Amino acid sequence: MVSVEDDGSCGYDGGKDDDVAESWELAGENLVADVEEVDDEAAESIGTQPVNYSQDDALLDYEINPTVLGDCRCVTSDHSSKKRSLSILQYSWEVGFGIRFGTSSRNRVNKYRTMQELVCEKEGEWNSHSKIGQCIKDMIRYLRENNVSLSRVHCIMGSIFGSMENIPFNQRTIRAVCAQIAKDQKDDDLGKTLEVFRKMRAEDPGFQFSVDLDGDKKIKTLIWTSGWSRSQYALFGDAITFDTTYCTNIYKIPFGIFVGVNNHFQSVLSAGVLMRDETAKFCLVFKEFLTLMGGKAPITHSHSSDQCKAMTRAIREVMPPGTTHLWCKWHILKDAPEEFGPLFGEKSPFRREFIYIINEMLAVDGFEAAWQDLVERYDLKNHAYMQRTYNKRKMWAKPWAKDKFCARVASTQRSESANSILKKVIPRNCSMNRFVDQYRKLLIIRASPEHKAEHKTKQFKPRAKRVYAIEKHAISIYTKNTYGLFRQEVDRAAQYRVVQGSDDKQFFAVHSNAEFRKKWARMEFCVTVENDGEKYNCECGLYNHFGMLCCHAIKVLIYLGVPKIPDAHIMKRAEADQDAADILMGHLNSARKEISSLLEGKQNQPAYNSASGCSPDTDAHSLSESDPDLPSCNKYGAAGSSAYMSDSDLESMRVPTVDRQVG
Repeated sequence: MVSVEDDGSCGYDGGKDDDVAESWELAGENLVADVEEVDDEAAESIGTQPVNYSQDDALLDYEINPTVLGDCRCVTSDHSSKKRSLSILQYSWEVGFGIRFGTSSRNRVNKYRTMQELVCEKEGEWNSHSKIGQCIKDMIRYLRENNVSLSRVHCIMGSIFGSMENIPFNQRTIRAVCAQIAKDQKDDDLGKTLEVFRKMRAEDPGFQFSVDLDGDKKIKTLIWTSGWSRSQYALFGDAITFDTTYCTNIYKIPFGIFVGVNNHFQSVLSAGVLMRDETAKFCLVFKEFLTLMGGKAPITHSHSSDQCKAMTRAIREVMPPGTTHLWCKWHILKDAPEEFGPLFGEKSPFRREFIYIINEMLAVDGFEAAWQDLVERYDLKNHAYMQRTYNKRKMWAKPWAKDKFCARVASTQRSESANSILKKVIPRNCSMNRFVDQYRKLLIIRASPEHKAEHKTKQFKPRAKRVYAIEKHAISIYTKNTYGLFRQEVDRAAQYRVVQGSDDKQFFAVHSNAEFRKKWARMEFCVTVENDGEKYNCECGLYNHFGMLCCHAIKVLIYLGVPKIPDAHIMKRAEADQDAADILMGHLNSARKEISSLLEGKQNQPAYNSASGCSPDTDAHSLSESDPDLPSCNKYGAAGSSAYMSDSDLESMRVPTVDRQVG
C-alpha cells in the first residue's frame, strides 16, 4: 500500500498555503489529463521549494506492497506531503494507472484540509474494491433481513474469508450492497405485501387483515392476524395488552401489537397493526381487532401509559362496559433507573422495597402505609416521578385492581414492550412487505417455547419430599409453569396458621412470624367458605386478579383436609393438555367452515364473480360482522370493514409516502 501521511502539525496558517490548497483541488479535477500538460504547472503551483520525493521513491513504495494501489493519503499541512503525492500521481500515469481523489477530512476549527485519500481510477477492479459475487450478496441479504447490523455482517465476512484482511471488499462496499437490497425491497412494496398476504392465506385459511385508506387510496391503517392467533385468542383472550413502537419501517408509521398470555404464562401475539395517525385511529383499530377476533372482548385491557388519554377514550367508546383498563407495570418501572439514578441500583435496598410494594401489596391500607414509609425514609416526598406514579396508582396498583382478572398480563415480570419483541427479527427502516414477512417469522419463533413448555408439562414429575394432596391434584390439572406458581403459594402458606372465626364458615390466616414483618404489613387475612365448601373467598383478592388460589385460602384448605382444588377455583385457561387440542380443533373447524362456505358460494350463486371471489350483491359489513370465519371477497384474506374489497380494489391501493428527514 502506498501511503503518504503528514509527520508534522495538524494545520497550517493562511497566506500562501491557502493558494496551495486551492491549486491542489484544481489539480485533482484534472488528474486524467496528460502528464505533459500537468507536470510543470502543477509542480510550480505547489511552491518553489525543491521536491525531495522522486519517482524512484514512489516506485520503491509501490514495490513494497504492490497488491493494493488505491488508498494513498496525504496531509495538506505539509508542502513535502503534497509534492510527494504529486510524484505518486505522475508515476502512476507513467506506468498506466489513473488516480483520482477519494474522501478527505478537514480541521474542525480552521476548516483546513488535513487528509486526502487518493484512489485508483479503476476502483472496483483491484483487490480492495473487488466486485461481490451473487452468493455473497445473497448471504448479506439474508443477514440484513434478520436484523444483523452492518458491522456484524463485516465481521461475519471476515470469518468466512479467514481474516478481516482477506476480505476482498471493504465495509463501504457492503453498505452499498445493503442500500441496493433495501431499494429492491422497496420497489413495488404494495404488490409484494399483497403477495405475502396471499401466501399466508393459502397456508393458513384463518389468516385475515383489514385496511383503511385515505382519499388518495394510501394506506392509513393496516391490521392483520393469523388463524393460530385467533384460535389462541378464543382461549386466552380474556386479558390482553396493547403497545406501540416507532421507527420500524421506512414510512415511519407506528406499529402496535396485541399481546396476551397463555396457560404457560408466555406471550401470545394476537395481532399487529400499522397506523399512520395513532391518536385518531385507536377507535378504528380496536373495532377492527374485535371484528377479526369474532367479536369477543377482553376482560382486562392493559397498555403503556404514553398514550393514556387517547387510548382510554377509545376503550370507553369501543370496548363493552365489562372491560377494565389498566396500565402495564413494565412501563411504570422502565423509567425508574433514569429517574432515581444510583438510588435504583441493581442491589440497592430501595429498588428491592420499591418493586416489592408495586408487585406484592394486596390491601389498600397496606399499600398506602408502605408507600408513605418508603417516601419518608428516602426523602422522596417532593420527587416528581414518585408523585406522578402515586397519583395514578388506581390505574396500575394491585389493591385497586384485585377484583379484576389480568392473568399477570400487566405484571412487570412477564410483560414485554413491543420494541423488545420486534427488535429480535425485524430490522429498522424495512419495507412493508419485509415487515409483514418478518412478523410471520416472529409468530413461528414465539410458538416454539409453547411447544417446548407443553412437552415439559407432559414429562414433569415433582421431586419434593413434601407433597400435599392438594398439590398432587394441582399437578394433574395445571401446566408445569402454572404449578410452579401454585407451589410458591403453598410454600408461603407454611408461614401462616389458621384461627377459626365466629362460625365454621369463617377462618383467619395469621402470620406466624409477626415480629419479623414490616410494621405496615398485614398480619392476618379473612377467608370465607361459601356454598358448603364449593368456594373459598379471601379478602386479599388474589384469585380474582390472578386466577389462582392465594396462600391464605390454600392454608385453610390444608387445615380442613380438602384433597382437591374446588372446581370453582379452576380456570379452564390454566389447565394442561387442553390448549393444544382445543386450538388445533378450533383452527381446523374454522378452516373447514371457510372452505365449505366458499365451495357452496361458488356452486349456488349464479352471479358469482370468479375474479373477486364473491357475488356483487354480498353485503360486506353483514358478512364480516355476523361471522368473521365466512370467506372474504378476495384471495388475499381481507376481512372486517375491508371484506367488500375485491382483488382489483386491493391491488389499486398505494403505500404511504416515505417520510424523508431533511439533512
